[in-house]
Amino acid sequence: MSRFDSVVVGNDLVSEHWLAEQFPATVKTLRATWKDREEHNKPTPRSGLIALSATFGAKLVRLREQDDADRLRALHAAVRDALQIPGEESAWSSARSGSELTVPAVASSTPSGTHLLVLQARDA
Repeated sequence: MSRFDSVVVGNDLVSEHWLAEQFPATVKTLRATWKDREEHNKPTPRSGLIALSATFGAKLVRLREQDDADRLRALHAAVRDALQIPGEESAWSSARSGSELTVPAVASSTPSGTHLLVLQARDA
């Protein structure tokens, strides 16, 4: 079973009941937990994104204009940090339909498999 503080999916199916009944309750509980943590000056994904948002847009535009891939990667890492997704970027490989695919990503894995894959942002 995959588990992150935002969503828990016990199998590979997200049912209509789960989306209609359980997901809103999970989000409500999570928001209350985040509010309590923020009142005690502890970071949350929400407070991290709020702090990052003040300068994110301007930095993104500037880095795109400068065509600076390394600093774009650092900005992407700042988003992961704000969301409290730990890990360093590395090459992640998987086989699909008989072909191997390797992408730069941050993978949250255990011996039972990969539970979350955050792909490196690529500018268009």
